[in-house]
Amino acid sequence: MGLEAYVDAADLFVKIGSYGWYHSFRSTVCDKLEDGDWGSRFPLLQNHSDCDGDYSPEEAVELLEELRTIRKEFEGVMYPVVLYCDGQGSVLDYREKYSEAGIFIYGNGFGFGVTEEGLVVQSEDPTRVDLPVDGIRRDIFGRPEYRWYFALMEWKGGNSWECRRANGATVTIEGLPTGAPPGCVVIKKGEMPASEVFKELIDTMEELCRASEETGDPIVFC
Repeated sequence: MGLEAYVDAADLFVKIGSYGWYHSFRSTVCDKLEDGDWGSRFPLLQNHSDCDGDYSPEEAVELLEELRTIRKEFEGVMYPVVLYCDGQGSVLDYREKYSEAGIFIYGNGFGFGVTEEGLVVQSEDPTRVDLPVDGIRRDIFGRPEYRWYFALMEWKGGNSWECRRANGATVTIEGLPTGAPPGCVVIKKGEMPASEVFKELIDTMEELCRASEETGDPIVFC
């Protein structure tokens, strides 16, 4: 279950995405377009609750203008992604940074994802990776989660990956879940315009705004 919204008079009901993905979108707006000052440029988007409430038709018109500005300015904002490549370096698939923490897959006591710092491996055990820890996050219960950052990973068979830091230091990690598709032998950090990464979310929000403007009915979040 994630964030959903509807315009009743237009018979329009949509799924916007998970709460984490929507928060990632708004956090990127704040960090990249508002200089870290939440709601300073896009108050209707940023200051609205992400779990309930509504936008009036008049607000929907203003929100649509905010979204159009965000889409345009996001063309110049690069967003971190995981690139899954074959042996010739061709990209087979990609995954976006999913949330502020960057982790999008868990398994075998590891988390894996991507942030601005690089490919990230995370564990509650600081000895799981035979390299110095690069950073520590705290979960919602205050427990430490240890992080290591890498520039590239190469498949060595099974769930074994040789992970290489930007300075050339390498370590082989057994049992690391990466979400790699068949044929993937190299994983590396890449970037995509935020306008492409969040295109579907922005498209959906704009559809709601247009429906509200045309029908005179509010956008209701649920």
